[in-house]
Amino acid sequence: MRLLRDLTNITFLELDVTSTKSIASAYRTVENQTGGKLHYLVNNSGAGFVMPLLDSDIEMGQHLFDVNVWGVVRVTQTFAPLLVRAKGTIVNNISTASCMGLPYQGMYCGSKAATRLMSETLALEMKPLGVAVVIVITGNIRTRWFSNYPKFELPGGSYFSSIAERIGVYARGEQGHPQMEANLYATKVVGDVLGGAEGTIWRGAQSTIVKFALAMIPTWLMSLGKGQRNPDTMTEPTKLIYQHDGEKLLHPSRIISIVPLPELPVADQALAKDSSEIEHAVITDSTIFYVQGGGQPADIGTMNSDAATKADSVFEVKSVRQPAQGSQVLHLGRFIPSGAIGFNAGEEVQQSVDSEIRSLHSRLHTAGHIMSLAIHALCREGIIPALKESKASHYPDSASVVFEGTIEGKHKDAIQAKTDEFVRSATPVKIHWWSMEELREKCYGVTEAFELPEGEVMGRVVEMEGLGSYPCGGTHVQDCSKVGKIVVKKISRSKGTSRVSYTVE
Repeated sequence: MRLLRDLTNITFLELDVTSTKSIASAYRTVENQTGGKLHYLVNNSGAGFVMPLLDSDIEMGQHLFDVNVWGVVRVTQTFAPLLVRAKGTIVNNISTASCMGLPYQGMYCGSKAATRLMSETLALEMKPLGVAVVIVITGNIRTRWFSNYPKFELPGGSYFSSIAERIGVYARGEQGHPQMEANLYATKVVGDVLGGAEGTIWRGAQSTIVKFALAMIPTWLMSLGKGQRNPDTMTEPTKLIYQHDGEKLLHPSRIISIVPLPELPVADQALAKDSSEIEHAVITDSTIFYVQGGGQPADIGTMNSDAATKADSVFEVKSVRQPAQGSQVLHLGRFIPSGAIGFNAGEEVQQSVDSEIRSLHSRLHTAGHIMSLAIHALCREGIIPALKESKASHYPDSASVVFEGTIEGKHKDAIQAKTDEFVRSATPVKIHWWSMEELREKCYGVTEAFELPEGEVMGRVVEMEGLGSYPCGGTHVQDCSKVGKIVVKKISRSKGTSRVSYTVE
């Protein structure tokens, strides 16, 4: 706001959306300054409230609706004459909370759902008057929103006292959800509106996930597995522990849901079509298991309950995948003994990764980057013509890196020698989180189509210190010597590309 005060074409007005007097005063000022026309009205004010419905204060709820619902109506009714004269646009900022019931946010969800439906009706009514209505369904944005929330405190005797701290995490906005920077969000919305958008648009972190979930997943499917899902965390993305600590092999996590394979969406069932050992999907609040992708196969391992009565129950993790929709990681496998479901939603389990498999995958992934950096170094030295790296696979028995350009067979020995040199250097392998600008400037392997996941502003990077870096979500060894011996197997060429295959010993 301080930055806006320095702009000469900005006028600040006091406007309380719960006061007709305040709104009328703002209207008169706008009318006088614009000659009786208003091209854009943005209803952006809002209030939040976190409290179980059984414990919610009715007066607080009424105030919430007064701001979030009636405030929009008051302001729109008052400024309508100016908008009609200008054939203008109304922009109503509404939360993804308008699309679903979120635990402990019933009052807030209700107010936003009411505003959303009113906005859809408003769009129909204003169209004949030449006024467009844009409904912005907004996801998570990095703001000081939660600092304006009332202090959270459950009343005495609440049924939810045992989880008061968990609910407090919601009230303080500490869930750890991805957030879009406010400036980026504003730029996108302004671009949409000035570009002539009408109807509903989705902006902000995780808004697209909500959009497709609503379109693709029927209500009855969301209710599957009753008794084995924890509603407190149904919409939270799985925290990827391995992205911050690739050496960790044991990790406690909490069960969110357990879903039999036939009850998964069809697209997710297909993830297990080639394995008879997969019977269930287990979803946890966090995971130490690497999720298949980025050219690296998934970890395998086990989950064990800490409960003494379930000490013999084990879930064997055979594959770890992202679902077709959403961001809750699927641990695919089976319970031992067969047919038993040894865990319950909300229960803590111990995740254990197969250390030999993790080590092999980490060595192969790091080795691929080391060999690629060796090839880039040879290009800089003029030994190999300039190349552009396009893709890579770090799977056992099929590890390779593909370049646009020609690498002749005679260069194999030079690549092997430079790769050996980099391995012997024992250069530290570091993990960083860089902005998109820094990532494009410093990293190899960044194609024109590369972009960060929606809502993310920092990308994960692996750097072989002093040698080079790549955008990468995989697991790695701690220094280049830990990969062991990298063997450059062969160079094959096809249609203007060169594939360099390798393995580790």
